[in-house]
Amino acid sequence: MKKLAVVKGAECMACLQCVQACSEAFYKEFDVTLSAIQVGTNKAGEAKPAVCIQCGKCAKVCEAGAITQNPKTG
Repeated sequence: MKKLAVVKGAECMACLQCVQACSEAFYKEFDVTLSAIQVGTNKAGEAKPAVCIQCGKCAKVCEAGAITQNPKTG
């Protein structure tokens, strides 16, 4: 199992590339409701992704570097 995490201090741009990658990986279509990752907001009103711990496709497409993957697991 791969370990994914939201990078502390990184600024999610809420571009939804991670959501799209997840949805297309498993359902072959872009549907926000089908994605295992959701982008919400924190108490300060900043965008913050909520990630699962599976494939890592979201980390690969995140231009802001807000999602990381532990290379020692998998």
